[in-house]
Amino acid sequence: MASSNSNELQVYINQCIQLASTLTIKSQESVDGLNQYVQDYYGSIAFDETDPTTWKYYLNVAGQYHATDSPMQVKSLDTMEIIDFTVDNLKLHTATAAAYQFGTWEYQQLVTQYPKQVFLILGIIYPVDIQAAINAADGDILGWPSSLIEPNEFSLVQRLQHWIKAFKVRWFNPQYGISDELYFTVQNSNLYYGLLMAIISYRLAACGTAEAHSYHVRQYLASHLGLDAYYDQLTLVQSIWLYRNINYIERNAGKQSTFRTLIQKLLTDRGIPLAAYVMNHDVSDMPDSLYPAIEFDAVPLNLGYNAVADTTWTLDQMLNNEQPIAGGNALIQPDVEANIQTRMENSRSNTLQTKVLNSAMIDMTGSAPYTLEDILLHHWAFFSSRDLYTAFLVVNNPVTGEPIVPMTAKDGFAFMIYCFCQSVGFDLTNEAVPSVIATRVQRIPTPSVADVMSVVDASLVTQDIALEALSWQPAIVPMISVDAFCATANAIWQAATNQWKLIAFQEHQERRGMVYGLVERIYSDNVIQLGDGTSSGNVNGSGETYAQWFKLRNIDISVFSADDYGLMYQSLVEAATGVNLQSTQSVANLQAAMLAMMQKLSSYSIQFISEINDSTIRDVGSAIIRTGANLTSSVEDVYDGFTEVDVIRHRTRATVNFDYDINAAMCNRLDTSAQLNVNERVGLVVRPARDPLDVYGYVSMQGMDVRSTVQVSTGSPVIPALIGIENWLALSDADRAASIISIWPPPWQTPGDPLPQIPNIWPVRNLSGLVYTPPSD
Repeated sequence: MASSNSNELQVYINQCIQLASTLTIKSQESVDGLNQYVQDYYGSIAFDETDPTTWKYYLNVAGQYHATDSPMQVKSLDTMEIIDFTVDNLKLHTATAAAYQFGTWEYQQLVTQYPKQVFLILGIIYPVDIQAAINAADGDILGWPSSLIEPNEFSLVQRLQHWIKAFKVRWFNPQYGISDELYFTVQNSNLYYGLLMAIISYRLAACGTAEAHSYHVRQYLASHLGLDAYYDQLTLVQSIWLYRNINYIERNAGKQSTFRTLIQKLLTDRGIPLAAYVMNHDVSDMPDSLYPAIEFDAVPLNLGYNAVADTTWTLDQMLNNEQPIAGGNALIQPDVEANIQTRMENSRSNTLQTKVLNSAMIDMTGSAPYTLEDILLHHWAFFSSRDLYTAFLVVNNPVTGEPIVPMTAKDGFAFMIYCFCQSVGFDLTNEAVPSVIATRVQRIPTPSVADVMSVVDASLVTQDIALEALSWQPAIVPMISVDAFCATANAIWQAATNQWKLIAFQEHQERRGMVYGLVERIYSDNVIQLGDGTSSGNVNGSGETYAQWFKLRNIDISVFSADDYGLMYQSLVEAATGVNLQSTQSVANLQAAMLAMMQKLSSYSIQFISEINDSTIRDVGSAIIRTGANLTSSVEDVYDGFTEVDVIRHRTRATVNFDYDINAAMCNRLDTSAQLNVNERVGLVVRPARDPLDVYGYVSMQGMDVRSTVQVSTGSPVIPALIGIENWLALSDADRAASIISIWPPPWQTPGDPLPQIPNIWPVRNLSGLVYTPPSD
């Protein structure tokens, strides 16, 4: 369990209080009471008794102002402007919306300023549909913040709904409201006080089930081998499975069935491979060598494959790979390795199961040609320089903990460059604020189809490819919040990824290059001058220095150390891009966490070794040669029979020009068709075939358009040197025709009953050599 001084319990209780305070419940007494209040103080003209959409209760619960409400204004944390506190504005000013959640300092300040409009404030922060509120019955739950109820708590709202209905039936007596005007107010207060206890009780009752709250799951796993340390790396399914089965796993540790189940639930379900190493005797050099070679082969335990090619180790490799997890091995390895080698060479069994398990995998995170992080960083500089990204960034002073003066996104980028350089030992204080290059940023305005088509040959690249490439580009509009900027950058990243695939689809060497140029026309490289431009006060005469830049913005940097600058650099990047630089949700950390849990939950004295790339694998494009139009020649013997012809022998030589290329942005299937005009030889006379042979086929594949051109010429007949051909040549013409015709499938046979296949014609190769296998009856 968590220690007594842990604040986890208090955090959980606060979340329950927040849910109880923000749960919107239809109260008919509140509807009637507010109508009476409006009528008493403002007269009946303030609302329409026949139109509930004009009533104060329903307007406030939907986050709308009633005529009797005072307008509220707040300072936007996104733009630093004074804005009206409304539902629509909070949708645009997302940082402001996050700051005014229930219980925050900003929320408390707003409630203090407008104490009579708490109900309206909550309605603006957590609005519900006004028509749904009107149609709801008394006591119905209208809404709640989705973040306060976990995805697996399926029945919590339903249970709370039953409790609320039962409370109102038991304690709401309309007769008391006649004589005591505050009766319903008191009972509503009691309802919400009791609601908190109901939430805690129902969550406690859900312990041991799939609906258990994460607090209870985490604390339960903490009491079992400290597994709560890995909770953040587990999926919801994994955490609930461990929660429900940890007692069984501990009681049955050591069983192969338990071990296989752990592999499935902890590793296979997360795509993490595991292989067991087995010692084998390699006898390929015997008898020249007196002893077999010792090798250790990886046998996959899950997923059916090994993620890396090196799956065979020597004894020296095996011992070296064990050193990180067996601390004393390195000291005695030189002394005992020869003895281990001798004993394994003389082992009575040619296989030996080791206790070494290896998880070797490849992390493809960030392997795309264009990463989201690059797009966020470069568009941060570009959009802010064009006054398109105007959000204000607020980061805390790492020394005092107080917020530094809010700065624009453009100033934040300049400050981020300074903090990064200072953190790695480059002092820029007296240097000019630099210019930076924002590479591959979306052009503004977005180029037209005619613009991008101007760099290609229209005979090779059709306009539909340009339309498809441009269709993915997002419209660039002013972004006043970090969320809006991140959404735009994500859309640009998706567009870049789709366009890269569109380029890769092109198999014609010239067309592929042109499509690449077409796509690159959508983007541009731009030099961005940070800071405020030149300054005559700079001793170097090269522009405004960082010292001058800080002075104009009243930022004191005299007390910061290199570590402080590193913290501010991270904070600025996270504030401007939403990227968490300290995130532990990496594939390497996931692999380490899952293997650590496997080690703890297994009673075997086994060693888990892990391998994973520690740097990003970047996609630089395929190195395949694209030749465009390919000329392919093929020769084959085609046999056919007609009723008046004994044997037809002819040879066709087809010169086929296949140009498989995607010259259309999207199509439903890949088609190809051709027509073969075949000449046939009858005796010594060569004549055209009666009907040409039509060939047509398709392969279902989106995004491809295939064309084929087939030209056929006739050559002299040639008998190929095939196995068994001498037996066929020894037959009469009639037997030859029968043997050939009978092997065609029914649509290609001559009319009437097909002739039976002659049994001594086609020998079959098997382990005994060329022998005949007669057909079964």
